[in-house]
Amino acid sequence: MASSVHRWDDMRVYYKEANALSKEHELRLVAVGDPNTVDTPDQDIEVVRLAGGNGLRGRLRRILEIIKRVLNDEYDVFHFHDPELLPVGWIAKIRGRKVLYDMHENALIMLLRRRWIPWPLALPVGLSTRVVELLSLFVFDGFILAERWYQRVFKTAKCRTVLNYPMTGTTYEPRVREAGSHLDLVYVGSLTTARGITDLIEAVSDLQAEGSSLKLHLYGKIDEEEVERKLSEHSAASWLHFHGWLAGEHVLQELSQYHVGVSPLRNKPGYRHSLPTKILEYAVAGLAIIASDLPASKNIVDELGCGITYKANDIVDLKKAIRALNDERERQLVVNSRHSSMQSYSWASQELELLKLYRELQ
Repeated sequence: MASSVHRWDDMRVYYKEANALSKEHELRLVAVGDPNTVDTPDQDIEVVRLAGGNGLRGRLRRILEIIKRVLNDEYDVFHFHDPELLPVGWIAKIRGRKVLYDMHENALIMLLRRRWIPWPLALPVGLSTRVVELLSLFVFDGFILAERWYQRVFKTAKCRTVLNYPMTGTTYEPRVREAGSHLDLVYVGSLTTARGITDLIEAVSDLQAEGSSLKLHLYGKIDEEEVERKLSEHSAASWLHFHGWLAGEHVLQELSQYHVGVSPLRNKPGYRHSLPTKILEYAVAGLAIIASDLPASKNIVDELGCGITYKANDIVDLKKAIRALNDERERQLVVNSRHSSMQSYSWASQELELLKLYRELQ
């Protein structure tokens, strides 16, 4: 299993898929990380960490290292997670190996959003990637789709959906907020403007100025200069806390310390119908939820009944939603309305689908 983009301890890559596959197979995971570190939570999985930095040169070095391993290592299946490794999948196929492409995102839309690709190049690069993906359907042994809506394009029997549902072995009770204390809001994920981080910071800043007692906690990787500037503007603020990367095994336990989880996605094509994994994790961790009203997000919040939605891209409406859950009685009513449908969003069902696919490869 390989990724030139994701950290080795990525929640989907390691804690869900790699751990599931290690129950029935010998697995070597080659992904991003500090090469000088050797310990892993699950000693049955061999982890090879690739350095190289966040820039283009670093990614190219990681791709070259993965190519070397595809050419020289012994293995039966090459399972990769990034569209930039599609050509490497063809190399593995030429070597006579089984090949699985794990699609986390719609690559065409993702590339159109990337700011490091000049706009005149983004569309041709995205379309070229889509063409290679479609050609690979005839060559590879399977596509693993992290979203159901990808099935509109990838419809063959080779395509299997393995949704990014949360691991629900432990559920957490809502944290009781003491009278007169502040409300703790939390966000976990990539820190980008498209994911609404600047909107969220601005909304909380305005509410603080109006006298609301709030604290905002951010976990994740900063991917844009605009977000860095926004954090710098409020670096001295006592209400804003940036905690950096949060390892997958600690996500739910860490989230359970807060009151409200926020999913402030802007109205962008790649997010409208995308499974809002963070919303599900917030629910498992016992949090009330505030989410923008994109179709997929609104459907899950309404079904679980444990949050409220606001008009996407609308900071005024976002502030209104935060004010509503700043009322302790209202927040408890929302959180306590969680019901058994949460069980239908468990990773356990998707693990079975992944293991079934591997059995069919043999």
